[in-house]
Amino acid sequence: MTLTTRYTDETFYEDIFRVEPGCAVYLTRKGELRKTRYWALDPEVHDLKISSDKSCLSRFSDLLEESLLYYTNGVEDGLAGELSGGLDSSTILTAAKALGLNYPLFMHVAPEPENNTTGQ
Repeated sequence: MTLTTRYTDETFYEDIFRVEPGCAVYLTRKGELRKTRYWALDPEVHDLKISSDKSCLSRFSDLLEESLLYYTNGVEDGLAGELSGGLDSSTILTAAKALGLNYPLFMHVAPEPENNTTGQ
């Protein structure tokens, strides 16, 4: 059985689009949005076989470090991180810190509701 998922940029909202997996969206100096695809899943690639949890963690760490070094190479100013506080961004932050990559971090925090109905 083969499952195929087709991802699109469509949402339920008018003029609101999602960023598809493997894509990046850039805002140019002229105010134009540009989308580029940097990765696509190859359905012909077979599952990776790793002998142990320790080997899997080691391989993941190596790939994460390689990726961070590649994408930050030569960037000293103008590098920042926008983090959700989830597992993905926390993992990236921890690996970046271990590599000595220190950059400003940004988070979006929702304001407290004016009418707190939780009883607290």
